[in-house]
Amino acid sequence: MASTAQWGLIAEDVAEVTPALVAHDAKGQPDSVHYEMVNAMLLNEFLKEHKAFVEEQRKVQEQGATITWLEQQIEAVTAGLQKVSAQLELSKSATGRIRRSGPALKTATIRVVDAHRNEGKPQAI
Repeated sequence: MASTAQWGLIAEDVAEVTPALVAHDAKGQPDSVHYEMVNAMLLNEFLKEHKAFVEEQRKVQEQGATITWLEQQIEAVTAGLQKVSAQLELSKSATGRIRRSGPALKTATIRVVDAHRNEGKPQAI
């Protein structure tokens, strides 16, 4: 006669983890496992884990969108910096030509008079 492999849980071990799944004898010692309750408990645990997984997936998608947006911002800032650098180089080049070919440039201070704020005294800006 061929024997079919069977499995079972040790009531003492189950009692340490989930006491509600264990029946106790008259002395209060773990006696047997309520197998009819195991499936419901496992389903509950699966549903909790699945909900946590779905939430993690939502967070990953949100972070992916944020990363994409940040990459676009970096590209825009980089393009702006390259444009400003090019303009600065052109400005340096033009200033160098003017200085080499013409008289030295003089700087001037512009003064603005605001009669209400400064009581008619000039203020450098």
